[in-house]
Amino acid sequence: AVINYCSVSRKSDASCGDDLSWPMHPSLQRAYDILEPIFEQDIISGGHGQGHLAEPELWTQLLQNCNLPTDIAQQIAEHWSSHTSTPIAKFHGLKELIVDAKTAPKLYNTSTFALNNKKSKVANSDQIANKLWKYNLIFKYIYPRLDENVSKQRNHLLKAPFAVHPKTGRICIPFDPDKVDDFDPELVPTLRDLAEQIDAAEDPSAPDLDKTSLKSHVDFFQNSFLKPLQDSLARERRNKNRQQADQNAATQLDF
Repeated sequence: AVINYCSVSRKSDASCGDDLSWPMHPSLQRAYDILEPIFEQDIISGGHGQGHLAEPELWTQLLQNCNLPTDIAQQIAEHWSSHTSTPIAKFHGLKELIVDAKTAPKLYNTSTFALNNKKSKVANSDQIANKLWKYNLIFKYIYPRLDENVSKQRNHLLKAPFAVHPKTGRICIPFDPDKVDDFDPELVPTLRDLAEQIDAAEDPSAPDLDKTSLKSHVDFFQNSFLKPLQDSLARERRNKNRQQADQNAATQLDF
């Protein structure tokens, strides 16, 4: 139930605009307010971003994801191809594609888009769709994806330290987050690797763990997680005992 509540439905096809409802739930509005700047910086911008509004091939796909009428999407793409503008300017222009109670979809910023500005009656569902497209677009690209099965089925719970993946045989190992750029998942040991290392060890009397590449990961887990956790619990117990002793002493003095 928690996963369902936190999830946003995203269709697997290229359509966008039918997954959400209006008025927007406050939690989704807060999510949009957080994600929109990230979308502008990391998804549509060039340079360090993915450039989805920086290249014609990519912005054509993005326009398809907006579920715009084909003729309008084509006009926008042609205008972008023939006029220089930044990805941010393109996106802000798209956000001006709106519908109110009396007007059909139109682009008000004529300096950015040279499109038809005629008015016509539209259905309420069309009005709502034009309110929701930007939410669906941004959620489709960067809203956190929550896998319901991973959260509720035991055979998916492979995140416990030193669990074994049933298909690859790789060990779930802890690693230093400060060195995440150096981590190569292809080098994670498998059960077969560990068995071969134990068989090839020069000192058969040594503990099996010491014969394998898993030992360094076990040591890291103990030193970086288990020992600090034990020390923290010990301090908490000492503080609790000290407070209890002080309370007992104060109670005895009262009498």
